[in-house]
Amino acid sequence: MCTKDDLKIGICGKKSMVVSKQTLATNLGNEKIAVFSTPNMIAFMEKTARESVACYLKDNCTTVGIAIDIKHINSVKENETVTCFTELIEIHKKRLVFKCKVVNDDIIIGEGIQQRYIVNIDEFMN
Repeated sequence: MCTKDDLKIGICGKKSMVVSKQTLATNLGNEKIAVFSTPNMIAFMEKTARESVACYLKDNCTTVGIAIDIKHINSVKENETVTCFTELIEIHKKRLVFKCKVVNDDIIIGEGIQQRYIVNIDEFMN
């Protein structure tokens, strides 16, 4: 068993970052669109969710992404700050479901649902 007894619905995560040149769509082949890319936004959501529950997992356990349903609604330019909010809304055995939202000030940049699965790192890598 990978979880501690206090893993429960309602756990929230929050992380902020400044959109950098490395996270722009221009680095993914869309040379004319210098805005925060969808893959980088999703990675930011995944990191925020993963880190929000990390302290509720036993050593040598983590979560891995298994499904994502995200909408990228608005754009953000380089050097602007984005903040990601996640909330654990469902636990089904080892499957965790998170509501995710990325904002720039009060403007929603992206939102949706991601699912993660709790794994023992050694077993998963074998």
